[in-house]
Amino acid sequence: MQRQVLKEELRLDISPVNYTVAMLVLSLTGFFVVCNVYTMLPIIGELSTFFAVPEAAIGWATSSFTLFYSIGFLLFGPLSDRLGRWQVMVYGLAALSVVTGIIYFMEELKFFIILRALQGFLAATFAPAALTYVFEVFPLEKRGLTIVSISAGFSFSGILGQIFSSWITKMIEWNYVFLFFSLIYFIMFMIAWSILPKDIRIKASAERSSFGNQIMKVLGNVELIKGYVIAITLFFCFVGMYASFGGYLTREYGLDTMEILWVRFIGIIGVGFSFFTGPMVRKHGLKKVLNLGLVIAAIGLLMEGATSNLSFIIVSTVIFVSGFSMVIPVMIQVIGTIGQKERSIAVTIYTFILFLGASIGPIMLRISDFNLVCFILASVLVVSFFLSLVIKVPGE
Repeated sequence: MQRQVLKEELRLDISPVNYTVAMLVLSLTGFFVVCNVYTMLPIIGELSTFFAVPEAAIGWATSSFTLFYSIGFLLFGPLSDRLGRWQVMVYGLAALSVVTGIIYFMEELKFFIILRALQGFLAATFAPAALTYVFEVFPLEKRGLTIVSISAGFSFSGILGQIFSSWITKMIEWNYVFLFFSLIYFIMFMIAWSILPKDIRIKASAERSSFGNQIMKVLGNVELIKGYVIAITLFFCFVGMYASFGGYLTREYGLDTMEILWVRFIGIIGVGFSFFTGPMVRKHGLKKVLNLGLVIAAIGLLMEGATSNLSFIIVSTVIFVSGFSMVIPVMIQVIGTIGQKERSIAVTIYTFILFLGASIGPIMLRISDFNLVCFILASVLVVSFFLSLVIKVPGE
């Protein structure tokens, strides 16, 4: 059913320099927010000892965050339509800083998990609002680079989020990880408040579908459903592999915390490939780059599972991260392109499904054989690859 509403269009009159600054602020903020998806992965053993529970129980600290992170997208995406992208992003950072700081004081697992869930819920104020902010506010010629930059921040967080928590835990204690991020979020709140331009809303009468009808249109779009199926596999595979990785390196190769830290750090090499997606998309199109990224990621996992040579495993990890880092920025553009008029809702649902996959990734901790974990996850990516072959992207 159609209804008459006030359509709010965003207009900003800012210089090219300020667009670049805004892009950097959005990318850096996205990086630090998504870091907390991964902070638990390298310190599962320490938390297991501290709370005196099995490691599988600590997996809930990651799953609770990512589950409520995903749920939060469904609320804060539509809420940003009403309150404004800037307001949801900036005030969300302030609330996130407070809750993250409170986690520092938690000494009981149940309260720790509850606050992790609340932390994830508030972290969801950023991604859907920021991505839609870019589509609505940035000129067309700057959107691609900005989306790639934000997506690169998401990808870097997958490695550096683990490194931050591992290093802080080794140097001090695990709870200082949350004190660190609380301070970071407060700093980013102040920077965003000062630098990110507020959206100036010009009210104009226009027809727009109700929120319910928008969701029905999105869920009725077969191409978007294909994209969503691919999306849920991405972070499921990334989190699933890294959740099992640290324990495997300790059991099989006797690596200590610092050595594992360096192995994780090497994975950053793969993240650098995300910056090549822009030129590749311009030359070959979104779909071909998506196909290639999924193939590379699947090959990396297969190589990890097929060898017992540590050096080869590290190289294979870089290959996996390279493919993953190519796919993430491309998928956002694929969903936004297919969504067209329903882009805001399409991207919101996409981010929900993307991190829903991350919430079920720690289930791989239940499988003790790391080689089997890699083969299972590679098989999942192969299915996504075949699905990517038949997805239809407008204009391609």
